[in-house]
Amino acid sequence: MVKLSWIVGLLLVPSAALAACPDIGIAPRTITAPATDYVASKGFSLDEDGVIVFDYGTRYGGEVGKFANPYFLTNYANALYRDYLDTQCTSDELLTQFMLQADHLMATADVDGKVARWTYPFPIEEYELDAGWISGIGQARIAGVLHRAAALTGKASYHEMAEAAMQVYVTPPQDGGVATIDGEVIWIEEYADPSGTSYKVLNGHITALGGILDYYEITGEQEWLEVFDRGVAAVRRDITSFDAGFLSYYSLYSPGERKYAPRGGYNALHVSQLLWLYDITGEGIFLEWASRFQAYEAPNILFTAKGSVDPAKHGPDGAEGRYGSAYWSHADFPTWIQADVPERAYSGLAVHGNGDKAVPSDFSILARKGAGWTVVETVKGNTAKTFVASFEQPITTSAFRVFIESDNGNNNVALQAVLPAPTTSGFSAITNECNYRTAGKNYNFDLAMDGDPSTAMRVYCDGWLILPTNGLRRLSVDGPAGSLDVSFSDDLTDWRQARPVEIGAEAIDTEGADFVRLSFTAASTPSISEVWFSSQGIAMADDEATSALTAPR
Repeated sequence: MVKLSWIVGLLLVPSAALAACPDIGIAPRTITAPATDYVASKGFSLDEDGVIVFDYGTRYGGEVGKFANPYFLTNYANALYRDYLDTQCTSDELLTQFMLQADHLMATADVDGKVARWTYPFPIEEYELDAGWISGIGQARIAGVLHRAAALTGKASYHEMAEAAMQVYVTPPQDGGVATIDGEVIWIEEYADPSGTSYKVLNGHITALGGILDYYEITGEQEWLEVFDRGVAAVRRDITSFDAGFLSYYSLYSPGERKYAPRGGYNALHVSQLLWLYDITGEGIFLEWASRFQAYEAPNILFTAKGSVDPAKHGPDGAEGRYGSAYWSHADFPTWIQADVPERAYSGLAVHGNGDKAVPSDFSILARKGAGWTVVETVKGNTAKTFVASFEQPITTSAFRVFIESDNGNNNVALQAVLPAPTTSGFSAITNECNYRTAGKNYNFDLAMDGDPSTAMRVYCDGWLILPTNGLRRLSVDGPAGSLDVSFSDDLTDWRQARPVEIGAEAIDTEGADFVRLSFTAASTPSISEVWFSSQGIAMADDEATSALTAPR
């Protein structure tokens, strides 16, 4: 490997020297926050050279310290470029900051022949990678940043380095690349294992696809469109394997216990990314699984427990599958935690502990039957942090209770997830990617379904809101005056157009369809206050109306 040591030194070029804004637009899935907000967020700062760094603190033995993570750097650089374009390319400060990031990438590339790589100086133990590994998540995004630097400066060296960065996507991990080639599909490895093990991390793969598509749109080189198409085909083929029944999986494989995508975290990111793929391809399978995974974000579970060590920070709601620092704990054995759920058939129950010693060892799973409880599974000597009970026959119930007799030596059981798995995954209301945003623990579109007319779904861009009808025939919409285009589908792929309606003017007859799509423009529909279903013209209570939008069909 040859470490490049030059700094291109184009920071002395004033923006006035640039005749006009470059033709290259904003990179796909650029962060929505201004670049200044991103660099001010927790853990980030600028080093003495003005390059964004992340402080790894005591992680990895404290040896990493502040490191210019290449992927984080591309987030910042792409936001700077977007912000620079927003000034009509007049901000010298934003241009200078962007070029600092691009020049750092030029200076830190490991170049081997025609291939450029950016390595990470810390190990990833859970994927058995030593320091010095490379990742497919950022290489194409780096190439995009460098191409934009070339467009801003006219310097061919940036373009040449961008081309070298892309070569890892046609090279398998065994040969120093990141592409697992499996017949007609390609999986881009976020954690590229030189031994050839394919982990298939979903969010990293789709992020890489965004960078590859960006590179194709910049260069027009057909090779990269083919790589993109084969990467999309990989998601299309394997997406069902990411369904755990109560959350999505983080990856298809890991050396130890398989990782789950947390609610409000990677599971929500999967939804957003699948919505992006749907925007790009129009393929209903990506919309379907975005809706299914979104249903895991709002499973309509009420948690209660015998008690909690810290009710304010680690009460029963800590078992809702957010992981990280969220968990329920109790030290008074025997103890129990209960999940009240919509009454329907369930195929299993996930019981995930927080730490090896805090997982339950001896416990029973009970299901509510009428006015009493029935033991459906008894477990002795469990040590698995991610225990999942799979029932021999589906169980129809409205509540589960986990009765815990002992832990594994912590004298304080701690659970991160107590999540039932429905026999058939349901569908959630969903909106297009641009309008898919969080609002606290809820989502932007939730504000149109909360039964509170004082709150509203904000419309950030032209788009749509899709609702499962669950067999109900009348849908009403309230909010500022505006017109909605209406269409119906039974499979989220084929849509039949209905006549447009005015918001607040009349209820929509869903015509027996399984899904209804409300399309709008931001100019005419700045917000949607409330949407609700009614049955045969009889309005339901707010809680019934809201649940009808997320219940399985």
